[in-house]
Amino acid sequence: MKWYLVVERDEESGRFLGTVPGLSIYVEGESKDDTLHALREAIPLHLETLRERGVHPPPPPVVEAVEVG
Repeated sequence: MKWYLVVERDEESGRFLGTVPGLSIYVEGESKDDTLHALREAIPLHLETLRERGVHPPPPPVVEAVEVG
């Protein structure tokens, strides 16, 4: 199953914030690479926890880039 990773840089702190749309995963890192690494590690752990609780993971969301303006 393919999941999408979203990383944004917080202008105030300079740190990177990451999430996986469709899953309740949120991480923070000092660099984009650190944040992506943490997200990749978190996904299988999160999915395993859901399975242990008898919860089916949601399907990955539909993501589309749009140009505005």
